[in-house]
Amino acid sequence: MSRSKLIPVAVVAALAFAGGALAFQDAWKRQYLGKTAFSLNLPGKIVSVGETKVEDKDDWVLTTDDYDYENDDFYLLVSVFRGKPGTTATEKHLTQVAKDLVAGVSENEDSVKETGKKVGKVDEKVTIIQSHVLGKGESASLFKSFLLGDGKDVYAVMAVGYPSDPKSVAAIDKVFASIRYKAGLKE
Repeated sequence: MSRSKLIPVAVVAALAFAGGALAFQDAWKRQYLGKTAFSLNLPGKIVSVGETKVEDKDDWVLTTDDYDYENDDFYLLVSVFRGKPGTTATEKHLTQVAKDLVAGVSENEDSVKETGKKVGKVDEKVTIIQSHVLGKGESASLFKSFLLGDGKDVYAVMAVGYPSDPKSVAAIDKVFASIRYKAGLKE
């Protein structure tokens, strides 16, 4: 199974913890992932949860660097998938990764409804943004992902929130709108 299919398991697990998230929030600040050009704004510090080497020889991913953030409004997991030589993070490749992410989070869901998908560019890098509602009624969750390709690497921002809470949806949209792929930005 591809590493990009396994990552959403962590996102699904976050659904169980979303109700008990941190109450304290900081000002929104631009944060870079390690020494990359990838950055986003968050109302608190994103935390590195480490690098994982992928053991599956058939997978396109060599390693992943994972980061997470959580507050009362949403949970965020960012994975930097480092591709094997020969991998090119084209729109076609990102489309397959996007499908894998949704398949990974929807395996145990009764209902998955796509609410949006958009292909675009950020700082000249191809991107795909997709949105889904998982489940129904009061227990429904919003799952949004933002994928950016650079060479052989894919940056995947996966957010879980509450589709019926305008504050949750707005916070996730604010994070996604802030994503940039350019070194040296302050805001």
